[in-house]
Amino acid sequence: MRLLVCLVFLASFAMVCQGHSSGYTRPLRKPSRPIFIRPIGCDVCYGIPSSTARLCCFRYGDCCHLG
Repeated sequence: MRLLVCLVFLASFAMVCQGHSSGYTRPLRKPSRPIFIRPIGCDVCYGIPSSTARLCCFRYGDCCHLG
């Protein structure tokens, strides 16, 4: 009996870890488009003005280290 209770507990725990709950649940869909689009200057830091680098740093948290 303890083995059965243990197996039921482990099965329910595994289902919770996978995101299932009581009743029918659908898998979460990924958004069809990116939620957040950064300017390309934030990723490519060569040849951009320092004001653009500062704007990316303050607004998006991507600090370009010019050097």
